[in-house]
Amino acid sequence: MRFVCKGQGQALLAFRQNAIDRHILRSSPEDPVFATTQNRQSCTAKFSENIRSVIATLFYCPDCRKELSADINVCPDCGTNIRTFWNETDYVDKLINALGHPEPTTPIRAASILGQLQDDRAVEPLINLLEGSRDIYIACAAVEALGHFPTDHVLKLLQEVADRHPVLMVKEAAAMQVSNMVCSLHESASAPAMDSHTLSRIATHR
Repeated sequence: MRFVCKGQGQALLAFRQNAIDRHILRSSPEDPVFATTQNRQSCTAKFSENIRSVIATLFYCPDCRKELSADINVCPDCGTNIRTFWNETDYVDKLINALGHPEPTTPIRAASILGQLQDDRAVEPLINLLEGSRDIYIACAAVEALGHFPTDHVLKLLQEVADRHPVLMVKEAAAMQVSNMVCSLHESASAPAMDSHTLSRIATHR
């Protein structure tokens, strides 16, 4: 599997800021310092108005992930009623759905919140995200979120990631979560039993 480091989100933010800066400088080419300090707010507003049609394409169908404009209520490709989905789906399930969002910063934010909520429904989707994503930052976000679920199943999974994942940054993130979970489990009276082999492997990352 080939992993990537940069996502569309970073490129979009850079594009937006560069376009704003170009718009500001064009507004007063003879005095760019004045333009930057005095006109940034108004120029940003003008830019936002001009690029509204572009920003509208950042909406996606929650089912098939087709790019849609913000005013479409039913996906023309899969027939999903988007308004009904968002009105009737609870908060955790919306976050779980967001783990599959094409814009890479969205799964990262969703994973972080799911970890903090510690709802058990998120465990398997987070595992799937970790195992299926080619983006190392998304994989790390999934690892960190799973660290909030100190169960025997998750602990063993993260130990495997710490041992065998091909990307060093993901391995280190998993090793850190394993170490934190071991401390938490040993302090808990309800800690699940772990075999000696698992404990010996965990010790190497502490």
